[in-house]
Amino acid sequence: MKKDRSTNSFGTDCRTRYPLFFVHGMGFRDDSPLYSYWGRITGRLKALGANVFFSNHDCIGPIRDNAIKIKARLDELIETEQLEKVNIIAHSKGGIEARYLLSSLGAAVHTASLTTFASPHRGIKAVDIACRIPFALPASNPLVNAYFKLWGDKNPQFKKTVMELTCKSMERFNAENPDDRSIRYFSYAAKMKNALSDPLFFFTFPIVKCTDGDNDGLIPIESAKWGAFKGVIENKGRRGISHADAVDIRRSPIDGFDITDVYIEHVKELKRLGL
Repeated sequence: MKKDRSTNSFGTDCRTRYPLFFVHGMGFRDDSPLYSYWGRITGRLKALGANVFFSNHDCIGPIRDNAIKIKARLDELIETEQLEKVNIIAHSKGGIEARYLLSSLGAAVHTASLTTFASPHRGIKAVDIACRIPFALPASNPLVNAYFKLWGDKNPQFKKTVMELTCKSMERFNAENPDDRSIRYFSYAAKMKNALSDPLFFFTFPIVKCTDGDNDGLIPIESAKWGAFKGVIENKGRRGISHADAVDIRRSPIDGFDITDVYIEHVKELKRLGL
C-alpha cells in the first residue's frame, strides 16, 4: 500500500489498511461534473481519513464489458498509486460487475473485501416478467442507448444489460462466478415502506413488491443478500430507504436517519478486521 505522507486534521477513524474503491451502479458516472453518484458519502469518509478512489466505468453496459473497464481503472490505480489491495464498495449492478471482476478477470489478488449495497445477486422476478412483454425492450433499446451515448458511453446495450438481471441469468452468473476464498464479502439491502416513500420508484416498488416481496424500489431484499449479510437499511419514519437513498441522492438525512453513518460504521468495521 502506498504510504500516505499527508496530515489529516480530522483524524484517521476511517483509514483502512487498504484504500476504498467505489464502483457505481447503472445509469450514472462517478466523474460527472454535474452529479456526484455517492452524495455526501465519499466526502465524509475522506474527511475521516479514508483513501477513496472511483471506478469511472460506463453508465450502462453488459456486466462483462463494464467489468473490463473497471479492471483497467483498478490496474491503473495499482500502478500509479502503488497500491497493494483495495476494499471494493459497490452499489446496485456495480456489485455484480465487481463480482465478475474478482471471479473472472483476476482482480482478486488486488482485493481485500467486497461490500455490496442493494445489488441484485439473485436477479429480479419483475425483470423476468418485463422481458417477456412483446416489443418492450426492443422498442426502448435504441432510445435508451442513444441517450447514454450522449453521456459518453461508447457502446451502451440497454436490452442486454436488463436481460442479464433476470433470475435465470443471475443463477447462471452465480454458478460461473464463485466467490474467491481469499476475499471477505459483505452485503446490505434497503427497504421502502410503500410506493409513496420515494417518487422515483412510485411505479416500480409495487410491481417488485408483488413479484419479489420487500424491496427498495428496485432490488428485493432477498436478492441483495450475499456473503456476510449486514442487514436491511431502513429508518423509523414513514418513508424507509429507497434504492437511491442508499447512495445519498438527496444529500440529507431522512426522518433523522443519515445513510452516510452506515458507510462510516462499515468502513470502521473493515478497519477493525485489518482490511
